[in-house]
Amino acid sequence: MKLPTKRAFRKEADVVMSGESYPDFTTGAVRERLIEAHHEICSCYLRKTFPHVLAGKEFNSSLTTYADVNPYSGFALCQFQRFDPTWDIGSAIGDIEKAQDVWRETPWKVRAEYLYSLAHALMSEKWTWRFVSALMLDTGKSAAEAWGEYNEVYRFVLIHIGFMFKRYTENDQFKSCGLSGDYFGYSFKGRGIGLVVAPFNFPAAIPVRMLTLMLAFGNVVILKGATTASLVTRVIFDVCEEVRKETGIGPVGLVNFAPGSGGTAVDAFLSDPRLKIVSFTGSSEVCEAMIKKHQFSPRTGGNQLTIGSAETGGVNWVVLRYFHDLDWFVLQCIKGNFGISGQKCSTTRLVFVPEELKEDLLHRLFVAYDKLIYGNVLDGADLGPVIDMAAKREIDKKIAFLANGFAEIVYQKTITPSPSGQDVAPTILLADNDAIRNKVVMQTLLDTEIFGPVFTLVPFRSIDEVHALRPSMEYGLTGSYYAEHPERLAEGMMFLPAGNAYGNRRSTGATGPEEFGGLGGSKSSYNSGLKGYDEVALYVQKRTHSAVYPKSWTEREKRTFRRKMELHGVAVKW
Repeated sequence: MKLPTKRAFRKEADVVMSGESYPDFTTGAVRERLIEAHHEICSCYLRKTFPHVLAGKEFNSSLTTYADVNPYSGFALCQFQRFDPTWDIGSAIGDIEKAQDVWRETPWKVRAEYLYSLAHALMSEKWTWRFVSALMLDTGKSAAEAWGEYNEVYRFVLIHIGFMFKRYTENDQFKSCGLSGDYFGYSFKGRGIGLVVAPFNFPAAIPVRMLTLMLAFGNVVILKGATTASLVTRVIFDVCEEVRKETGIGPVGLVNFAPGSGGTAVDAFLSDPRLKIVSFTGSSEVCEAMIKKHQFSPRTGGNQLTIGSAETGGVNWVVLRYFHDLDWFVLQCIKGNFGISGQKCSTTRLVFVPEELKEDLLHRLFVAYDKLIYGNVLDGADLGPVIDMAAKREIDKKIAFLANGFAEIVYQKTITPSPSGQDVAPTILLADNDAIRNKVVMQTLLDTEIFGPVFTLVPFRSIDEVHALRPSMEYGLTGSYYAEHPERLAEGMMFLPAGNAYGNRRSTGATGPEEFGGLGGSKSSYNSGLKGYDEVALYVQKRTHSAVYPKSWTEREKRTFRRKMELHGVAVKW
């Protein structure tokens, strides 16, 4: 698919970014199409066993396989090979490095053409419905949640093409003096092989964002998805490979598939000095251990491992100041909490409300949560079980911890347990009226992230009590501030300890152009809080090029030289 001009691409992309496309899943035609997609996924993926694929070669393990299961039924969807420490990973990475050498020198417009074709493939009906079905089956997302995540998948690809136009066509560098020679230019080359460590909660949008940003700027990728979302990871790999083969753009090994448990595999990959970049989304503890072990180990051609994206959690604030539409406020709190059964780093965690409104708001919250349907999302439920039993145990443990002296359980939704038993009833905790003035209690609430459908209501008497808590935060991901007075809303949004600060709306649901990311990080700050176009610098090495022309060169020879340099991505100053 031919890459359009910069202006035509921007016009096309703006339409996609601003578009809304949520089908009504209760209508017969849409439901039939979704059922058809489920059958298609079953035919192509279910009950099959998938190996690792590195540089086009399949790796089958001598160890047992693992099953990727549906969170509601516990039914095994498909099997995946475990990472085998006996594999010759060094040889495999050597083959991937050859692909890296090719991709680094592939002209940026050709790379952009691959991504443009990928974006259009992702927008096609075939892949749209495959991904929606896979997200529902694999992670227990409702149809609406799956569709919402998938809307961002192709948007991210288009955004990264936009970043390429911006980076490679900018011409804002100062000219150099005559001493530098007859020719001066600069280029941006990929750093090297990148590793994407993806989470289960957004197993399509987050890894596609991370891997296409690497690809855009000349880095090949090893894609390591979550064990509990390996089906979706495989679908990503398949569409990337399909587009590579159809377009003829990119070497074998452009995107590599490495499913399974992260500990052994990630350690093996990052222990190889030829890996240059890692992007990670997951728990703070795992990320911190990975960084401490590998960031400063020697790298081939570089001093240290580059941390591309690092998002590791959030305790997100919702603050009600003066806002009369309490029904809207309650709706946004609930929407910000139940999505994917609370398993989002941006999920509502702490809700600060005026003390005098506490009882009224609790009643409204209980009524709103009672209306939601808990069960099997494949049958139309709004939310269901959490991703696995380990997650359930961790959530139950943290609820019990907070209920032992820090907050009171005032609501737990009545649910019918699922066959898997991975159920966490939506829960609301209430801190007492003096909690906000108790440093120990508040620090505990501020630092405890419960990755499930759980949040804590904290009453306050003065808004200054809430504002005074900001310096105590470990987290700084998202937050919402509700106020009707324009100056108070502006002040509140600027106050929020959040990289994504929202006014009068829920703290979840960031779209691609909103450039999701933390205020200096989520809890971890390993990528310095860079996001959006600012993050691009992490994936490239800038080079300058100056040369003196031989006196014997004709104008034709000079033009030939300049064209060849431009083919390699050099922006020529003169």
